[in-house]
Amino acid sequence: MWKVYSLATCSGNRLNWSTPNIFKRNKEIVLAAIAKNAWAFQYADDSLKKDKDFVLAAIAQNAWAFQYADDSLKKDTDFVLAVVAKNALAFQYADDSLKKDTDFVLAVVAKNALAFYSKDKDFVLAVLAKNALAFYFADDFLKNDKNFVLRVVAQNPFALPYADNALQKDTDVILAVTQYWKNNK
Repeated sequence: MWKVYSLATCSGNRLNWSTPNIFKRNKEIVLAAIAKNAWAFQYADDSLKKDKDFVLAAIAQNAWAFQYADDSLKKDTDFVLAVVAKNALAFQYADDSLKKDTDFVLAVVAKNALAFYSKDKDFVLAVLAKNALAFYFADDFLKNDKNFVLRVVAQNPFALPYADNALQKDTDVILAVTQYWKNNK
């Protein structure tokens, strides 16, 4: 009876500060609430916010739930890689120290290119060496920069479909792709 009542009344944004603690500790109830509204996770018991398996299940329901996970999990490199494998959008809630670590971000992008977004040309080139799909998520300014696109396709021609449409047909860009294939037979 209580389980049915609690699932009906605590779903979505109804799991809140006034929800009895017994419901905030119940994994099934909290997951049902998160599936409707990631914000519900902020009201979950702290023990659930530290539980790696539970947080992964919550992220599988809704990537935005990661913002309410315990800070220790947001700093855990192995855990963040597992999170990104489930849902790349959750990477935005990882600890800033991880987002500033170039090697770690490269590892994240290798797991899931959807986690990538940058305007830094050197960083984008480093990422594209690992995953050409990442160029899709680069800033449009970079995708429209002919000189930069020439550098990109000279390094990884598989990124060409993500460049600006006009540059995909540009003679110099096509020649750079052709040169790549000549040099890398």
